[in-house]
Amino acid sequence: MKPMNILKQLSSPSGVIGLSLCMALFLAVAGCGNRQANKQIDEKEIAEIRERTMGESSNILGKETYFAIFQKANDSINNWGAHEIGFWRAHGKAIEHQLDSVFCVSPSGNKIVFAILRRNVRDSGVLDGITYFYGVKIGNEWYFFKGPSLVLQREYYQDDIHTPLSFEKMKQIAASNIYRRYLTKNRQGGWEINERFFEQVIPSKGTLEIYNLKDFEEYVKWIVGLNWKNNNINKNNLCYHNGYNSELFDEWKGIYLFELHLIRNYSEHKIFFFFNLIATQSIDVTYVIDGDTASYTGLVTNITSEKIYFDVIIDKDEKDEFIFIRKNNEYKISGFTVYMLNPPNSEYLLVKRE
Repeated sequence: MKPMNILKQLSSPSGVIGLSLCMALFLAVAGCGNRQANKQIDEKEIAEIRERTMGESSNILGKETYFAIFQKANDSINNWGAHEIGFWRAHGKAIEHQLDSVFCVSPSGNKIVFAILRRNVRDSGVLDGITYFYGVKIGNEWYFFKGPSLVLQREYYQDDIHTPLSFEKMKQIAASNIYRRYLTKNRQGGWEINERFFEQVIPSKGTLEIYNLKDFEEYVKWIVGLNWKNNNINKNNLCYHNGYNSELFDEWKGIYLFELHLIRNYSEHKIFFFFNLIATQSIDVTYVIDGDTASYTGLVTNITSEKIYFDVIIDKDEKDEFIFIRKNNEYKISGFTVYMLNPPNSEYLLVKRE
């Protein structure tokens, strides 16, 4: 079930028994578990997932091509860092990164899902992350671009929250939360590629319409070119997006966390929203609703020093609308989607992490 459908179900004002709103620091991955459960990763199972994923992907591409494409993707990421593109523009040397050498290849060999492992080395940092990184082959050329991110709260994986997670630990997390969905068992008990896994690479019809793009190939070339275009005009921090100055966006950069518990029809529902504001052209948005997880891209529509407005495109005819409000260093979340969670409540507390 898609999170948007769950939101529609929850937005009905009938059957509201009670409401408890609790703000906590939590893990922005596939649901929220306790720390001990996350620390006790089955290393044998993880090793098997990584081995199966690399084996299937290298069989599709061939071993030489597999490692050649990995090197090409890695060079692309290093080039982003050297030119301060994407999250390097926002965080610079505060981020250490590594591209996982295990990645997922589509049956046709023209789409790839990588994982960039990101360590926050700021003294104040308590969050690390894994960013989806996509590769698409058009003609004889490979194009690479960033997808959404998983936010990793260290306290769910280790006792020392001031030390970044190791790359080895993040590889295990990537296997558990990303690569696990790449291969599924068929009726005969064998492993086969999950075709739906690669739907995440393809933009919704709504996204194509918003940017007046005719098809997937045009979208890929546009999104790849957008990074370099923004970099060229951002040298003096004067990039404009939908008419606003990026200096205003810089004031809002950070990770925002929202948690809401609802009881309806004698059933408890847990809602978690994660918003990663790192670049002017898009916002990484993750929904976790009753354990179901989905990632989307948010598009800023307006911004001031007190408020930022953005839409999350779900599909051609569906979007979620959010407003962040800042007053006296306190943040609140509002907007039509938030209001419909539990009318007539229209604002809730929002936690910001740098």
